[in-house]
Amino acid sequence: MERVNFTILEEPKIQQIIFKEALVGDSNPLRHFIVDREKPHIFYIAPECIDVDKYELLAKGFSDKGINLSYVEPWKRLIDTRDIGGVVNFCGDIFKDVMNYRVKYLINGPLVIAGRSLGAVVALSLAVRWQQNILALIFESGFKDAFQYLSYFGIDIKQKYPKDPFNIIANIKLFSKPVLFLHCARDPICPPSELEWVVSESRSKSNQFYMIPGEERYKIAALSEGYYFSTINDFFNRLLGIRTKRLTSRQMRLREQASKKLDK
Repeated sequence: MERVNFTILEEPKIQQIIFKEALVGDSNPLRHFIVDREKPHIFYIAPECIDVDKYELLAKGFSDKGINLSYVEPWKRLIDTRDIGGVVNFCGDIFKDVMNYRVKYLINGPLVIAGRSLGAVVALSLAVRWQQNILALIFESGFKDAFQYLSYFGIDIKQKYPKDPFNIIANIKLFSKPVLFLHCARDPICPPSELEWVVSESRSKSNQFYMIPGEERYKIAALSEGYYFSTINDFFNRLLGIRTKRLTSRQMRLREQASKKLDK
């Protein structure tokens, strides 16, 4: 396993450590961005598309909030193997590596699993498996039915998988920790009304469901003008019992203006 240390974005406080997994047919690295060992640590599974929020943007935004990030892109493996279950297991192996990394480098902040789109349903599968080891789940731009979602792109997996390979509804019923659901208000593929059905099946009493203005389901961080990072940070603070400063009237107006601008 190769490790490279360097900083990004001319931000010396962000330490990026790249681990290149020695797996046949896979060249996607796991990237760690560590800013404070005692603060929350997100294990983030990227969405499957090319035009998405890049890891540099997420690392910068989370670091500004004092949040650590481990970022993985597993989708090249799916293209190579056509094995959805294998992607879940692959991410599970990487997650175990992250937990070992935390022990080795004394990273004690609470661990959170997050993902977007297909990454969200993989994150849910891992969260169920390791819910005793994590604080919460962040479910971004998710969906309730893999067959329906993939059919939007002309992909039919029913011959190989008679049942939904992600078991989304069954898994959300099994997960009892807090969940933050983030979704675009005008998502063109999975409308918020569909995701509300997933939210209603959750057992957790600490769920939060936030709508991000706009329709770019794969780039909700870049287009939210900071609202995305603030929402996640506020979610963590509530779970950890940390009081946050109330927004001033001017800050409230700026947030409303940004929301209206994005929703046009």
